[in-house]
Amino acid sequence: MEKQKDVFYEFGKSVLDVADSWYKLTIVKGTRKLTHIAAFLLSVITIVMLGIFVLFFGGIGLAIWLCDILKSESLGYILVALLYLVIMSILVLLRNRIVFPLIRNAIIKRLYE
Repeated sequence: MEKQKDVFYEFGKSVLDVADSWYKLTIVKGTRKLTHIAAFLLSVITIVMLGIFVLFFGGIGLAIWLCDILKSESLGYILVALLYLVIMSILVLLRNRIVFPLIRNAIIKRLYE
């Protein structure tokens, strides 16, 4: 009878050890996924901010260059504004076909890595 109690005690102890290991492994996997997602978001935010600066200064440079070519300051800036308006309109019109699927696929890819 004593031997049977020892077997059940060891079995219970093993089950608790397995459960504890599984819990710790789940925590480690979750932490790994969260760090990957945080790194991905940080890199996306950095790229977006740099892209905004590139567009801003590139737009100013293009407008100044067009002002020199067209000999009209206002016309150069208006043409650059129209260019940005056309690009924005294309992105808005194609957001469901191109923009959202690209973003969605990038996020899903990061979640399942």
